[in-house]
Amino acid sequence: MTGHDIPYVASSEKPNPVSDLTFWLDHVNLPKLVGAAALGRNQGIVDNPHTTLTAAGDVDAWTKITALIKFPTADFNIVTL
Repeated sequence: MTGHDIPYVASSEKPNPVSDLTFWLDHVNLPKLVGAAALGRNQGIVDNPHTTLTAAGDVDAWTKITALIKFPTADFNIVTL
C-alpha cells in the first residue's frame, strides 16, 4: 500500500523515506486487511502469524490507514503488483 507519488519498493528493500508506513502482503490477504480496517480493527493485523504481512515504518500510522479506508480520500491509494 502506498500513497500517491510514492514509488513501490520490494519487501526486501527499506521502505520509501517519504512513506509513513509500508505494508507488503499478498493478494489473498489484501481484502482481509482492508476489511479489518473498515471494521476498525487494528490489533493482530501486523503481528498475526496467520497473515502474510510485513510492515516497516511507523506502525502507529495504522490508525490513519484505518480512517482512510473508512473514509477514502484522493490522498491515499492501494498499489498491488
